[in-house]
Amino acid sequence: MPRYRYRATDAAGTLVKATAESRNEHELRDVLLLQNLDVESIKETRRLSDLELGSRRVPAIEIMQFSRQMATFVRAGISIPEGLDVIIESTPSKRFQQVLSEVSEAIVRGVPFSDALAEHAALLPPYYVGLCRAGELTGRIDTVLEQLGEYIERDLDARSKVKAALTYPAIVLGMSVITVAVLVGLVIPKFSKFFKEFHTRLPATTRALVAVSHASSRLWFLLPLVLVASAAVGLWMRRSPRGKAVRDTLVLRIPVIGEVVRFAVLERFCRVFGSMTRAGVSLPEAIQAAADSTNNTVYEQTLLEVQEQMLAGAGIAEPIARSGRFPRTVVQLLRVGEATGSLEQQLDNAANYYNGQLTYKLKKLTTLIEPAVVIFMGAIVGFVALALVSAMYGIYHAPSLVHP
Repeated sequence: MPRYRYRATDAAGTLVKATAESRNEHELRDVLLLQNLDVESIKETRRLSDLELGSRRVPAIEIMQFSRQMATFVRAGISIPEGLDVIIESTPSKRFQQVLSEVSEAIVRGVPFSDALAEHAALLPPYYVGLCRAGELTGRIDTVLEQLGEYIERDLDARSKVKAALTYPAIVLGMSVITVAVLVGLVIPKFSKFFKEFHTRLPATTRALVAVSHASSRLWFLLPLVLVASAAVGLWMRRSPRGKAVRDTLVLRIPVIGEVVRFAVLERFCRVFGSMTRAGVSLPEAIQAAADSTNNTVYEQTLLEVQEQMLAGAGIAEPIARSGRFPRTVVQLLRVGEATGSLEQQLDNAANYYNGQLTYKLKKLTTLIEPAVVIFMGAIVGFVALALVSAMYGIYHAPSLVHP
């Protein structure tokens, strides 16, 4: 059973920090409310031994298709269980079929749609259940499901742009690594034996290349250790809460790449926060869902602090301005939205703006990375070629080879 760390305030105003096991976050929140605790935040925790190599969530494209199909069925007057039965038959994923079957069975027993989905919240995007619950309460579940489908499609489009931008540089970089490994491990040792036969002093570039080759042959056993350590660190940064915090902090500090990540986070925050407020979700709950959707622990922690200030009556724009993590554009649009009662419209404007900026930054990133990787590969291969040619030239003009 998942384990959660929570922060809450009891009836006496004392801050309570503890951990508890529960089937999902929503069930734990209900239990804490029954204990007269005012919940501030709940986060799932995992030990290193609990880390999983695979993703626990259903592929986003399947959730997008499900959302749009279900929105169409509800709008056409088809009951949710009947719609789920049709979708289950056309869903290729066995895992998602099982999830939808359990959701359908729960609804037939009288469980609300959002509560049935909450039983599988770990498999869905963090904001999904909250928006569906808000749609049920306001009687606009079809509209909310349609919005969810549109948002997930935009998110998938942004992710595909990032992957497309990085695919070519990744291939070139991989070929560079393979080329260097072949040269250092196979080619240079043979040339090194050839050079020794002439007993001439090699150029500095050649001596450096031979030294690297010798070191690689003597320390080859370190390569598997480095690969295992790199995989362990990568897994730690992907699954551990502390590792995610380190990873996200480092990524935001990388030139150009950090800016792309920042624009992606801002677009996602504005889009989800706007959708939640439009669906009638309270601002603190909307902030919580938006924080979960950022997929960045730095911004998630910042938004949780903003949520605490909101609960204390500070509003939304001023706490976000004081955090220092959001640009003036977002702060100003939030101020206008608060003052005029058009918060969701201003958030949509901000989301559209940052979506355009994200597209521009991705093109810029591609423009910078591709030539940089090509230049790096050319420099490595050129250095090796220069070292070998200069050595051959030196041997050819050595006194022992010069005939009267």
